[in-house]
Amino acid sequence: MKALFRGYLNSSLILRISIALVLGIAVGLIGGQPVADWLAPFGELLLRLLKFLIVPIVLFTLMVGINQANIGSMGTGRSQTDAVLHCIFCTGDYCWVSRCNLA
Repeated sequence: MKALFRGYLNSSLILRISIALVLGIAVGLIGGQPVADWLAPFGELLLRLLKFLIVPIVLFTLMVGINQANIGSMGTGRSQTDAVLHCIFCTGDYCWVSRCNLA
């Protein structure tokens, strides 16, 4: 069993993803709805954690991009303000569309 697990850890990422996909399909077909109901909280937790990570990643990426853009030129204030307003508008628009289920 240890050798099998070690072989899995030493394999390529695409092989690991393929194995997980095949196992997930097999469990879904064999287990059916009861297994899906049992595993649903784990899927919900995964999605919430991903949403929790996306906001800081986008924010810090925007901050670093603004900080590195046009260093030393006179127009940086205007371009930084435009970038921040664009990000706020796009994020707010996305949140509004996703809450209204328009997408």
